[in-house]
Amino acid sequence: MTGINEEHLRSHQSLSERTGKRGMAQTLEWSAAYSVGHPSLDVEHRDLMLTVARVSEADGEHAQLRPLLCELKRKAEAHFEHESAILREIVAATSSARQSRRLVAAMGQALIEEHLAEHDLALAVLDSMIRKTLSSPSRQMSSIGDNLTHWFITHAVKHDAHLKTLFQTIEHDCPELLGKVD
Repeated sequence: MTGINEEHLRSHQSLSERTGKRGMAQTLEWSAAYSVGHPSLDVEHRDLMLTVARVSEADGEHAQLRPLLCELKRKAEAHFEHESAILREIVAATSSARQSRRLVAAMGQALIEEHLAEHDLALAVLDSMIRKTLSSPSRQMSSIGDNLTHWFITHAVKHDAHLKTLFQTIEHDCPELLGKVD
């Protein structure tokens, strides 16, 4: 986990580890609150959410859990790679001719570089949860759904919510850029 701040990693620790509570996983349901305003990223977010729900529904079935967790990890990696590529394209497209002060402000709010680093942290946390669950399934099975739900919500609310402002500003100030970043 090179470059990942340990304090930041602890801030991502699981809900059950922080509260000591284990039990039924909170069901994730798509809502506009999770939308970042970019159609393909929103589709990926919904897919990640559905995969987290499928892991939660596996409910102690270790044979089902391993392939679902591997699928979730693969989808998360692909999503973070895609989202990072879009953000880098936005930076490249706007670096020479800052199209408006609002766009610059939105880019500042999105904190693109920090967001990209968050992807590395989120993947490290996911990998750690998966490893713990698969290495000691009987101990971890009861909390994996809650942990994954917390993991998804943490990233969506704390980090991706800023992207909504960025994409709304781009749509308003330079809509031609949206067609270039997918």
